[in-house]
Amino acid sequence: MIESSKPLGRVVEDLQVAVARHNFGVLGVHDLKAKMAEKGVVFARECRIVEVCNPHQAKKVLEANLAISTALPCRISVYEEGGSRRWPRSSRRP
Repeated sequence: MIESSKPLGRVVEDLQVAVARHNFGVLGVHDLKAKMAEKGVVFARECRIVEVCNPHQAKKVLEANLAISTALPCRISVYEEGGSRRWPRSSRRP
């Protein structure tokens, strides 16, 4: 688990810059609180899901085992808990 005292939006921005330095692209950022609100569900906590992919690595993995496609793109969750912003280290390597 990685923690930060930065505002959640800044953590997500910094994360996008960091993944780009490692040849990953950001395919999308999902705001769970906002998405639930669109559906009429009140969800108080802040949480963003950042979808990232390195197409060259994805191609290698998919050529070896197409069943892994259900795990792609890779997702990184950034959320607030106990006054700090957190994101778990991935349990899966891309």
